[in-house]
Amino acid sequence: MARANKTEAPSEAAASDDVLKLCYGEALAALRKKVKGYKVAEIKIVYTRSPEGEPVLKEQVETTRVFPPDLNAIFFVLTNRAPYLWRQKQGTADDLSEKFSKRADLSALSEETLRELAEFSETEPSTR
Repeated sequence: MARANKTEAPSEAAASDDVLKLCYGEALAALRKKVKGYKVAEIKIVYTRSPEGEPVLKEQVETTRVFPPDLNAIFFVLTNRAPYLWRQKQGTADDLSEKFSKRADLSALSEETLRELAEFSETEPSTR
């Protein structure tokens, strides 16, 4: 059975790559939003009926709803970006001292990944 990507024309393959890049970008933006938290403006509108039966604006209240950072999203990012530092398995005291003595080797990461990491750490205070 032939694979679909072998039968696609070059322009179709490029279009599907563009769609994948768009989806990746949207997923990354959504994850970043969940990690940092966000605010949403909400408008509550209350109507009453006039004696003629027509709706009449009674009250309009604008509020800002705050969604704090999602701890599950933060944990997801940490466990996928530095799995040797952030893992679900519990360790001993020796494991902890070893964990904090290691430095992350970022030399194998792409420029794009390094930029993404920098965006996540821009709001974090320096621990050095």
